[in-house]
Amino acid sequence: PPDSQPSGAHPVPWVGTVASGTPEWWGSIGRKGNGVGELDTPNAVAVGPDGTVYVADAGNNRISVFSRAGRTTGVLGQAGKRTGELVFPGGITVGSDGTVIVADAGNDRVQAFLPDGSVGAILHITKSSVGALSVPRALVIARDGRLTVADSRNHRVVTLGSDGTTIAAVGRRGRSLGEFNTPKGVAVAPDGTLLIADSANHRVQRLTPDGTVVRAWGQRGTKRGEFQNPEAVAVAEDGSVWVADTGNDRIQGFEPDGEARWIWGRRGRGVGEVDSPTGIVIDAAGAFVIADANNHRIHRVAPDEVRVPS
Repeated sequence: PPDSQPSGAHPVPWVGTVASGTPEWWGSIGRKGNGVGELDTPNAVAVGPDGTVYVADAGNNRISVFSRAGRTTGVLGQAGKRTGELVFPGGITVGSDGTVIVADAGNDRVQAFLPDGSVGAILHITKSSVGALSVPRALVIARDGRLTVADSRNHRVVTLGSDGTTIAAVGRRGRSLGEFNTPKGVAVAPDGTLLIADSANHRVQRLTPDGTVVRAWGQRGTKRGEFQNPEAVAVAEDGSVWVADTGNDRIQGFEPDGEARWIWGRRGRGVGEVDSPTGIVIDAAGAFVIADANNHRIHRVAPDEVRVPS
């Protein structure tokens, strides 16, 4: 059982940089439900190297899988606490070998599913460990294979080495630079810095891998450059930063220095509308794949539709 696993080193099957592929569909997939191809409060989304789309289908306690063409191909996991089972998965990323790594938020752990669907590793760090997780909500793989996790209820960011050991645990609860309040999103920039969606502080922080703050931007509000509980962040190849501004029902785009440039979306159920977006990833074609939580669907939006100056 998971709770018998020791803290420290664990077998870690993923390798290197995330290699996002290119789905072939546009528009939206999914609707509310627990059947095939249905979703319940999707929390996060990731794209595999072959263009497969993986959804942290939180309300259904599973990972829903859609082919490159947008057709459902099955699920990973089911509700529970045992190996391969999930409780309210909060984040997801995919290694360049196709391994799917899940922030199993309700079980306070990270699980890795191999390309054949089997469980390759469980990072279940004991409560006495410096890297013990409490409601992990997002994760990202760096080029060197390190895994960084937004450890939301501990108000910090934890980085695990390629052998599963804890390299660093950065932050504590607070409002000063380098402190967090319920971080829910994490991404890695081309220069190796980390972008953190510091949700309850209504801001984004950029940190070096060792935890030094480079800059921070945002405050609570509805104007351009302001946030209401942002829950996800992604970085494009040009270094631009894209934030799921969850409480404001929109996606905001920023220059690498934090200058607000783009806004996409508004509250609603129609085309170009969202209700509490909680996940965002940019695929190999530069398109935006967005988890639209309260509409129980996933969008794929062309770059020229999103990159419209506000």
